[in-house]
Amino acid sequence: MKDIVLRKVDPENDFGRISQLFAAAQGEIRTEGDLKKEYASLGDRMVAAFVAEGGKRDIVGFGWAVRSHMNDRQADILVMVRHERRKEGIGRMLYEDLEKKAAACGIKRLEAKVRDDDERCRTFAERCGFSLKRHSIGMTLDISRLDDRPYDKTIAELKAKGFMFTTMEALGDDDEAQRKLYELNETSAMDIPGSSGGPSWLSFEDFREAVCGADWYDPAGQFLAIESRNGTWAAMSAITRFRGTDYAFNLYTGVDRRYRGQKLGQSVKVLALRYARDTLHVDKVRTNHNEQNFPMIAIDTKLGYERSLGYLKMVKEIAE
Repeated sequence: MKDIVLRKVDPENDFGRISQLFAAAQGEIRTEGDLKKEYASLGDRMVAAFVAEGGKRDIVGFGWAVRSHMNDRQADILVMVRHERRKEGIGRMLYEDLEKKAAACGIKRLEAKVRDDDERCRTFAERCGFSLKRHSIGMTLDISRLDDRPYDKTIAELKAKGFMFTTMEALGDDDEAQRKLYELNETSAMDIPGSSGGPSWLSFEDFREAVCGADWYDPAGQFLAIESRNGTWAAMSAITRFRGTDYAFNLYTGVDRRYRGQKLGQSVKVLALRYARDTLHVDKVRTNHNEQNFPMIAIDTKLGYERSLGYLKMVKEIAE
């Protein structure tokens, strides 16, 4: 490791090469422009960001720690090393520097995301003192396997009962609609199996910036079921196609607990899948679920989804 030097990230010149690390080590498509934009948007939440350079200023590793927007004593940490340079201690160097910087900034808890098919990375995290908090399983649907015809009857019956199916685009995606979308997201997510039971965002303004202001947000892909009698937003399913990908991603499907058991969740999910097939023109749809969320896993299995790559959330408490 004599040739390895750690230095701070140069956001103007490093992210092109770092994007290649994301593709090789994480299987994620993150363009140079995407990374620059994300880095700039993090502002003072960025605790530290380092690259590991080898000979001829070759970037062989990268790591950053980002303060949680929900808890200023918690940070998400990421460490990546080029495959051919693993087992040389580069990852440990990056991690130790990041932890020291995080501790100096008052961080008490670190969280890391590890692919569930990467035993070596999980072992590395455990050796650094991390333990498993949650397993998010991946599921993928070959859209050609989707048989959505039986849901025509289901949706028609729900409409006859007084439910209206629509999208954020059709509602104008205005401030009032976005606030109701936020409220449905929050309330439906708090009691799903495996949930922490707490809020996902600090406020409506936080939700609007993080979700409605994101470049992946597609109002036409935000499907809703609303009870016409009283205007209650009962169910939703959100789908999008991230830039540079050849698949759609079903971000979230949720149902107000008062309306569960009526197939509203299945219905809005099917409408979202139709949108992926007929408008986004993709062959596959991906999603993730907490492994304890058996009801939603059962629904997706019924629709034809199969298990695929997922992630482990690992946590570590930093000693005083």
